Amino acid sequence: MNLSDAGKCVSDEIEKLPTYHPRVILDENIVMPNHIHMIIELGDYLFDNKHAGQIHEFDRRDVDNHEYNKIINAINAAGGLANKDVLKQYRKLRRRMLIPMIIGKLKMQTSKKINILNNTPRNKNWQIDYYDHIIRDNQAYWKIKNYIKNNPARWNEDKFHG
Repeated sequence: MNLSDAGKCVSDEIEKLPTYHPRVILDENIVMPNHIHMIIELGDYLFDNKHAGQIHEFDRRDVDNHEYNKIINAINAAGGLANKDVLKQYRKLRRRMLIPMIIGKLKMQTSKKINILNNTPRNKNWQIDYYDHIIRDNQAYWKIKNYIKNNPARWNEDKFHG
């Protein structure tokens, strides 16, 4: 897939993800015209990818476990459709977790570069949220990895293409 200049900014920044935090291992990834796919692996707590990062990981010890469990239980009990106050608490908690911090930094860095490139100061280049999924076994890993690899070939079928 031929990338636009903005796409190249995103691709270049994705390659830098392991420098964000020592536990980050970048796996399969692709930049599409209107979205990205990535597999990001987190090494265990003693793992060091030899790239010292600037992001400090969320530590459950920093949060009252009772409060954390209360928030998660409220979201689960509501089938993911918890009230605004509970979701606000969860979003605040989530901002301190490693993957959301990585994605937030990726969005911030790429937006800065794209806005300089296009002379569009403070333009929002990303949607507010993103979809993440925990890969729990080898079968799921290979299914997702192959999906990412084959995604460019299916671009014409994408509902946002054209």
